[in-house]
Amino acid sequence: MEVSSEAELRELVGEPNQQAANKSRPALHQL
Repeated sequence: MEVSSEAELRELVGEPNQQAANKSRPALHQL
């Protein structure tokens, strides 16, 4: 399933906690 909006993502995984939502993240971690 392709998620194309923030609203769809929130429907799938629920609301992020405030600490995670407000975290400054200039880039994703490399795997």
